Amino acid sequence: MKKIIKVSSALVFFALASGSQAGDFNYTYIEGGMNHYDIDEIDHSIEINGSIALNDRVHLFAGYNQTDFKFQGYRYSGEITIDQQQIGIGTHFSSSQNTDLLVEAGILRLDAPGYGASETGFLLSSGVRHKINDKLEGTAGIKHMYLNEDTSETSANVGGRLYFNESLSAGLTYSVVEGESLFRSSIRLGTL
Repeated sequence: MKKIIKVSSALVFFALASGSQAGDFNYTYIEGGMNHYDIDEIDHSIEINGSIALNDRVHLFAGYNQTDFKFQGYRYSGEITIDQQQIGIGTHFSSSQNTDLLVEAGILRLDAPGYGASETGFLLSSGVRHKINDKLEGTAGIKHMYLNEDTSETSANVGGRLYFNESLSAGLTYSVVEGESLFRSSIRLGTL
């Protein structure tokens, strides 16, 4: 957690001190996706995310994810649905003509509607977006989510995005979350 805060703080400081504008990346979009887990209890989850650019350096983001967990125990078996909402603000800036660095911070809420349980916490992430060519973008990042002393996780991800045109793209991301693998596929519709 301390490493993420240090890296993110350094990126924010560099963004504020730098005179460079953000690169040619779109930060206004809506995206639908599916997460595919390499965990026995979870097959997949669905999510919808969005972002809106406020100016050349600042964007707001929001997202919703629904995951169904199946469990089989000695006395109990069943299914739990977890709803996750997030909202926050981010900053992005160009480190070169084809590369943006970004930092995001936000509020995270998890709900288990069938069990009346909910938690609110925060998230902090930093990452890089790189345009390989006009049709292909590469991404990498780290993210930390904290709900309470017992519930926090850090993930690392790497991915790619294929642009069909200026506003429509498909993405595939591989993440490692606390030692578990996750693949995410998505379709993104950006502004023209």
